[in-house]
Amino acid sequence: MALLTALRRQLWPAVPADVADDLAQLRLARLRAQVPTLYVTTMLVVLTAMGAADPAAPYYLRFGFPLAIVTACGIRLLWWLRSRHDSLSADDARRTVKRTVFISGIICLAASIWTVMSWHVSTPETRTFYPLFMFVGALAAAFCLSASRVATLVVVMVGIVPVIAAMVLLGNWMDSLASLVILLATGFLLRMIHQQHDQLVDLLLLQNRMRYQAATDPLTALPNRRALYGALDHCLDAGQPLGVALVDLDGFKPVNDAHGHAAGDRLLRSVAERLRDACPAGATAYRLGGDEFAVLMPGADQADMRALGTALLSALATPFMLEGRRIAVGACLGTAQARPSDDADTLIARADSRLYSAKATRQPITRTRTRARAA
Repeated sequence: MALLTALRRQLWPAVPADVADDLAQLRLARLRAQVPTLYVTTMLVVLTAMGAADPAAPYYLRFGFPLAIVTACGIRLLWWLRSRHDSLSADDARRTVKRTVFISGIICLAASIWTVMSWHVSTPETRTFYPLFMFVGALAAAFCLSASRVATLVVVMVGIVPVIAAMVLLGNWMDSLASLVILLATGFLLRMIHQQHDQLVDLLLLQNRMRYQAATDPLTALPNRRALYGALDHCLDAGQPLGVALVDLDGFKPVNDAHGHAAGDRLLRSVAERLRDACPAGATAYRLGGDEFAVLMPGADQADMRALGTALLSALATPFMLEGRRIAVGACLGTAQARPSDDADTLIARADSRLYSAKATRQPITRTRTRARAA
């Protein structure tokens, strides 16, 4: 059992959780672009096969099966065209993909049954066309559904495998040889689709890392200024109440001068950790650069911002221990709440103005000790 599990993971690796939603949305986007072409192609192939059918074949094989398949494809084609601009969540995208796999499998199974039955009752002059039509249709379906490995596998299993089995068990040696060629081509296609899936996941992981690096301060691992402005724009566009607090350290330069930049970097990391821990639920700490930090608190009212300011300053009031040295720094803080007419720059400017007012007046409520010393 363990060997089978390891083999399955090797052949069918799980999608990393941090890109699962992105992959679901990307799969849906690709299906929206390709599935309409799939249904049009399927209808054309089926109608062509119906026109080439043996006149002696039963009517349900000549017209019943193919017209039912064409009708189902037409209905699904209209659904995809009508819903191609709908905005769906990642969960809705996953459900749409699963539904597409199921419906495509049913249509492909019906086409496979029709192909096998028509091939079995047709004359030697026409029977070669049916596996060919089914093979072309199934490969087109597998390619159009290649965004989903499950969909591709289902199409191959219900669309091609029954035809190959019938040709091997009921046909002559030429049919068996043709089925081998079809099987090799199908295996090649499946291998290409598997590699495409792996490349797609790798690309999404790379994009995630690049987004993380672009929005993260490398020293403290806090979100950076870019991330702050992105979050502000999102909240302000949604009309969501929010408050922002700007924090500026005092006495940081003497730490660098007395103990070196490495100690200064360690101090900034410790400050970031304390700010992160002091943030209440829903609030996020950011590093803007140098010794400047910010905290964004969606849904905050005036009382919330006062409590936040007290918590942040209290968190920084206790001296830091860095490699056996006791280092104390001060901090000033300025807060602002969003107004209906604010944009991100206006809100930050107002908080910044209050921060520098606090620094200029050295108000006790917004200022801690401003010194650095080694014990």
